[in-house]
Amino acid sequence: MLPQFLPMRHPFRWQFGRIFHIKPRKHLPPGSSAHLQRGLSTRLPVIRLALSNTYNQERSIPELLVTHIQPKAFLFDMDDTILNYDSVADPSWRQVCETVTPGITGLETEVLFTALKTKSQWFWSDPDRHLRGRLNMLVTRMEIVSLALKELDITDPELTREISISYERIRTESITPRPGAIETLRRLRDDGFKLGMITNGSSEPQREKIDRFGLEPLFDSILIEGEFGIGKPNRSVFQHSLDVLG
Repeated sequence: MLPQFLPMRHPFRWQFGRIFHIKPRKHLPPGSSAHLQRGLSTRLPVIRLALSNTYNQERSIPELLVTHIQPKAFLFDMDDTILNYDSVADPSWRQVCETVTPGITGLETEVLFTALKTKSQWFWSDPDRHLRGRLNMLVTRMEIVSLALKELDITDPELTREISISYERIRTESITPRPGAIETLRRLRDDGFKLGMITNGSSEPQREKIDRFGLEPLFDSILIEGEFGIGKPNRSVFQHSLDVLG
């Protein structure tokens, strides 16, 4: 059975399969913006969370009601959950720009960086482009770079390819585990919990990261969009992972 949630209305953002468990900080006054701390966990098989729809007169944080059930398993994303990924994007673009702009007359590093960042944000902002793009990252990078260079009145297929390949290499090399992530996975396994990973993207780059950081032995189930044929947030990927975990 997939996790079930009571209907709720609240200014927090909730994601299917990723539950933010809110706990009060006793040393802070009730109603303060820091009164709640957020811990990330995925609770299985069932968790019911309810938030009252009414606020008090000071419009403080609404009352939180939690029915706790001991989880049997945990589902994790990989990128930006276990591994740093988005955070290395801008530094990687900037490093590439600093490398190539000295050889391009009249083109400043900051101008190229801004063009690449703007086109990258535009591309990934659309769900359909996102779905298409993440399944062939090098082709996607080249499309983004080509569009950015075109904005700067530059049409150069060789330069497009050079920037794209350099960016992909630098970004891949910059990926690191998030602090405490690997230790948390090991602790959960030692405590007897089953662990599943669900990650979007094509098979090759995702498997490379899994192998590079030794993640496969930590999981009872690994589902990669490019291998399964469907990715998040489709309900079937969560159902399949839960079925595998038993």
